[in-house]
Amino acid sequence: MVELAQNDGSQKSTGLILWVFFLGIASLGFYFYKSVNSPVPDQNPIPIPEKPLYPDITLVEAGPPIVDDIKQIDEKAQGTSFFLPDLDKSDSLVRQIAPSAASHPRFVSWLAPDQIIRTFTLLVDNMSRGDLVRKHLKQFEPKQAFKAREIADGVYLTDQASFHRFDRFVEVFDSLNPRIAAALYLKLQPLFQEAYEELGYPGQDFNQVLFAAADVLLDAPVVNRTLKFERPSVMFKFADKKLENLNDVQKQMIRMGPKNTKRIQAKTRAFVKLLREAGA
Repeated sequence: MVELAQNDGSQKSTGLILWVFFLGIASLGFYFYKSVNSPVPDQNPIPIPEKPLYPDITLVEAGPPIVDDIKQIDEKAQGTSFFLPDLDKSDSLVRQIAPSAASHPRFVSWLAPDQIIRTFTLLVDNMSRGDLVRKHLKQFEPKQAFKAREIADGVYLTDQASFHRFDRFVEVFDSLNPRIAAALYLKLQPLFQEAYEELGYPGQDFNQVLFAAADVLLDAPVVNRTLKFERPSVMFKFADKKLENLNDVQKQMIRMGPKNTKRIQAKTRAFVKLLREAGA
């Protein structure tokens, strides 16, 4: 029985998928897209200014419908320094307010890359079609290689330990507060819309693209059995043709394992539900 390890391209996208979507959720919570290279060390988090740039904005975690959270943000914004900056200069605002959407200290490192909103928008657009833009996902790549055991000539079984490679990422993602993430997204939505139209979609609603990307994640099957792979070339492929024929995003979700898939889907459902209740 031979054990193989491989850093295959599909795996690189898993982190992306999760991340991408939840970033959208987080600051749209969000930066989902541009961070998949080398994980940023926890000991060097992005510093949070001691003096908030927008001190009059208070986000509420609990309460009636999400619209009340949005109203509170709008009320606090009246007559204060809160404003939506130009898209080109929006990174500082996102980095200032997005950390309030997640309780995990590592979340702030997801906001390190530049052009956060544009990157997130690009990733969501591609995810809505089941595609992954791997070059923006390097930060979420697991350090450990994918492992599989050869049980017959050209036939492999997944080592269950491979699923745990994504645990840290999912822990950060699962720390997102859907209410705060949804409130932040709705407040920043005009910037996401602008970035989406820059991609060549004038007049088309980015909210619907975000929902379509969420549907791709939610439609990913939760596979509780041991995964079997074939290796016709360098890359592993699912032996089950139904799984192999899924889109890249959903195959990446499966590679994260059933427990991680369920956690990501539960958080995504909560976020989408709140956005729909708010009329997005």
